Amino acid sequence: METDFSDYTQATPQVDSQRDTSSEDQQALQTARGITETNPYGYEGFFSKTFGIDPSNIDYSGIMSASSINDIANANYNRYVNPMNDPNRPGFDPNKLASQTQTDLNKGFGSLFGSSLGEQTQLGFIKEQKPDALSGMDTAALNVFSMLGGGLPSLMANVNANPSNFIPEQASQYQASRDPMSKQYDAETYDKSYMGSALDTMFGEGTTKQTTTLVNDAVNYLTNAGKP
Repeated sequence: METDFSDYTQATPQVDSQRDTSSEDQQALQTARGITETNPYGYEGFFSKTFGIDPSNIDYSGIMSASSINDIANANYNRYVNPMNDPNRPGFDPNKLASQTQTDLNKGFGSLFGSSLGEQTQLGFIKEQKPDALSGMDTAALNVFSMLGGGLPSLMANVNANPSNFIPEQASQYQASRDPMSKQYDAETYDKSYMGSALDTMFGEGTTKQTTTLVNDAVNYLTNAGKP
C-alpha cells in the first residue's frame, strides 16, 4: 500500500511562505526604524535620540558580538510590535511575566535609567500612568525607616517607593485619567490626594487642608497687597 504525500507536499510550501513573509515584514520594519546589522537600537538609540546621529552611522560591532547585536535587534522589534507581550501579537515571549514586562516598559529601550515616555510602538506612544497613593500603613512604615525620622526625606521616600508606570496609549491597560498629559487626567486623585495622603499620614490628619488654606491665604494677601 502506497502512502499519499500529496497533502503534505502541498502544505509545506505554504508554511515556508508564511515564515518568509513574516521574516520579510520584520526586516522591512527594522530597516524603517533604522536598525542595521551593526546598530540594534536604530532611531531609539541614545546617540540618535539625543544628538540626532543617523543610526546607519553608528557601529556597535566593535563592542558587541554579532549574536548580541541580533538578540538586541530582535528584542527591539518585539518591544515595538508587542510592547505589552500580548500572546495574540507577534513577538510574544511565553517566559516573560507581566510584572517583568511592565518593569521593562518603565525604562527606555536599552537604557538603565531613562524613562520610556514618548517612545513609539505599534500601540501608539508610551504614556505615563500615575499610581494610586500608598496606603497610610505603607507611608507610616516609610516614616519609621526614614533616616531623618520624617519630614521631606519621608515624603521623597513615599514618592520614590510608588513611581509611575508607562504604557502605550492604545493598550487596553491604559487609563487616560492617570495620564498627566491627557485632558481626562484626574489631578484631584493622582496629584492632590496622592501627596495629601503622604503629608496627612506623616504630620497628622488634616495637615494638607491646613497647608492649602495657609498657602491660598498668602497668595491672596500678596496678590492684593496695597489694593483698596
